[in-house]
Amino acid sequence: MGHARDVFSSYDPTTRLEDCPADFLAKLAREYARSYLAMDGIWNGSVTRRVGENEAMECELVVWQRMANYLLPRIAGLLGIELPVTDLVEALRVWQITPDQVVPDVYTIEYDIKNRYHVVGTVTKCATLDRFEKNAPGMIKTLCHGVEVAAVVAQCQILHPRMGVTPLKLPPRANPGDVACQWEYKLDLRSGGSPETA
Repeated sequence: MGHARDVFSSYDPTTRLEDCPADFLAKLAREYARSYLAMDGIWNGSVTRRVGENEAMECELVVWQRMANYLLPRIAGLLGIELPVTDLVEALRVWQITPDQVVPDVYTIEYDIKNRYHVVGTVTKCATLDRFEKNAPGMIKTLCHGVEVAAVVAQCQILHPRMGVTPLKLPPRANPGDVACQWEYKLDLRSGGSPETA
């Protein structure tokens, strides 16, 4: 299989992504992911100018909840994972290749797997928070404490209705070198309500 520049050296309507080399497809997927994330910023800015920040953030939450409901089952299906997931490691496999996690210069998340039913995720890089800290610090609590928490809860519920998440650390942060946020995920599969610890 040749280079992408060879595959697309001239227009051929029969050329498909399957004809492209893997390294090109990885770069293309990251550009698609950046476009997906940039669309949110462009959309939010346009809505904010029309209806104000509070209304825009309410719309933002609806969009991310609906996108999670649309996207996560599809990603799980590509991986051969049936929902609900059987444990948090399966959830991480799904999250690992979602658009917001395949672009490390936009979002970088490190997971501490305590066991299959208990995981702590730390966001060490968040371009969205960087942007809000610079341009709209007054909206950080609305975005991070309101929209983001609700969106993460929605994602968890889509992957498993008994998956719980607790934000351990949320912005604003004391200095730009601090982590952006931190989340604790637990999956309770027992009827008594205590999280699994296997």
